[in-house]
Amino acid sequence: MTGHLRRTIAALIAIGACAPAATAQAQSAPCTDAELKGAQCRTVPVPLDHATPGGEQLQLQVATYPAKGARKGTIFFIPGGPGQSALPLAPTLAEGLQDVAPGYDLVFSDPRGTGTSAPLRCAALPGSTLPVTASIDEAGKKAAQCGAELGARRAHFSTYAQSRDIDAIRAALGVDKIIPFGVSYGGQVAGDYARRYPQRTQAVILDSPSPVEAIDAMAKLPTLAIPRVLRETCFPPGCQAIFGDPAELLATVVTALREKPLRGRVVLPTGRKRSLALTASDVYLLVRQSDADPALRTALPAALAAAADGDAAPMLRLAVGVTGGEPEDEEQEPDVNEVRFLATQCAEGRLPWAPESDPATREALLEQTLTAQPEAWEPFGPEALASSATALCVGWPATPHPPYVPSAGRGPDVPVLVLAGRDDLRTPLEDARRTAAQYPQATLVAVPNTGHSVLTTDVSGCAAEAVTAFLAGGTKPQCENTPLLPVAPPAFKTFRDVPTLSGDLPTTVERTAVAVDVTLRDLERQLLSLVLGGGSGNASVTARKLRIGGLRGGRMIVDEDRLRLLNYEVVPGVRVSASASLKEDGPSSMRLTVTGSGATGTVVVPEKGSSFRATLGGYTFTYRQNAVLG
Repeated sequence: MTGHLRRTIAALIAIGACAPAATAQAQSAPCTDAELKGAQCRTVPVPLDHATPGGEQLQLQVATYPAKGARKGTIFFIPGGPGQSALPLAPTLAEGLQDVAPGYDLVFSDPRGTGTSAPLRCAALPGSTLPVTASIDEAGKKAAQCGAELGARRAHFSTYAQSRDIDAIRAALGVDKIIPFGVSYGGQVAGDYARRYPQRTQAVILDSPSPVEAIDAMAKLPTLAIPRVLRETCFPPGCQAIFGDPAELLATVVTALREKPLRGRVVLPTGRKRSLALTASDVYLLVRQSDADPALRTALPAALAAAADGDAAPMLRLAVGVTGGEPEDEEQEPDVNEVRFLATQCAEGRLPWAPESDPATREALLEQTLTAQPEAWEPFGPEALASSATALCVGWPATPHPPYVPSAGRGPDVPVLVLAGRDDLRTPLEDARRTAAQYPQATLVAVPNTGHSVLTTDVSGCAAEAVTAFLAGGTKPQCENTPLLPVAPPAFKTFRDVPTLSGDLPTTVERTAVAVDVTLRDLERQLLSLVLGGGSGNASVTARKLRIGGLRGGRMIVDEDRLRLLNYEVVPGVRVSASASLKEDGPSSMRLTVTGSGATGTVVVPEKGSSFRATLGGYTFTYRQNAVLG
């Protein structure tokens, strides 16, 4: 796959760094950054090495939002990564948490080595980000150079050190007990803190938690969930009847691509076509990315079925995605500090070697693991490892393992809420159940149609209700299974593959009507995926120009408050053009012009309803949408 596609898949969605101006204050004061309006900011010094309190000090930036109403406690938010900043997330999270958790002070702090808290930097990794265009060998060498550049300091950016920092902040704030609220890797830190400081822990909230014992550095956890998540995504009636078992399709596609990449043409957002090759690694990256993207997740069954049939276009289209709008600011500090990520992953991740081992011995140990446990990444293998931290940590300099978490298998006897997305692949439900079992008072809430980082990606509101009920001592809610998006329709390789109606119209006319139906479904999915991805409804869509390439040709343009289709082609031989105003709940009524090798004519699609009026090939009729595809 080209570097362009790999960058597209691997790109992180930047939220934008919003940190308070650095101060040396001993007490809290109103934050000077307008983004943190309403919060109190302070700097808390902590030792680089907690075993040497009088040594080098790190300055941690802290922002606290006072409780609304009668104070009931303090929630300490712990971000993921490792290496994610917390302060850029604070304004949005604080607003939401103050609604679901009234009466609690909310504390945010950039963990050591990130954001505004002594961020780690390496000359070998300018900008603190790993080069996504580099080969694995090149990236591994740069990571090794970075570790050597950090020297002995690299041993002090661990889960253990972060737990000690949290308690230092607690003490500086004069708080007796806190509720650690950890997301992803932050859940591992929260679990570590609760075990080290049970007397300082009022309760615990774990959202998509990493295992407290060790980071899943070799990406084994997704294997636990991939088959189940694919089948649950394909659950709507008729899905498996149309495509087949998606887990079996995945295994078939990966096996074939490992032998030979599949070439296909992808339509770029400009409307130009490009020939590209699909590899097993590309499929792995898409599957892994799908737990953060419901549009991608619900498009996979159709794309896998097409790839199994020798058609790479749907999968390549998913890889390219949507581009447009303003370019990212290259000067912006990334939300995840990759140097901190490496310093933690390579020192305490679950790897085939001890962190203090000689790097020269590690490749052999990795080979032994791959030989002994080939089933650990099924149906993937090398593809999974190449996308994990393993290859980067092979050359990381020998580093002492940080102190282990005490009583890793047993958590304190305090109330614990575990939020798990049923579609999460990074920290799957299967492992969340194991995490919940480690606490005597744990409540597990599994949220359907939701991936990683449940509270911020669940649009049903069930996760928020669970947090409110948990803090109030109530019972957990029952989460309804309401899909955000329908499963994508089949990707027909040729016009003749399109099914016909059971009517009296000519075959070409009936297939064209079905093809228009498929095109409208694709249009709806693309617009909804933009809304879900933007997180702020249609306003985020109309705020700038966006272009989307059709599956087979043409493009869609969303510009201000209008939607335009320019020879938009989803089914070969059926091209659709139109222009319509874009409202809050979707496009207005549209008049489509249908051209190509199918039946030509016009289709009028009402703003509401499930039918359209068509004049195709000289025949005028009403077509009930989804009449053939279900």
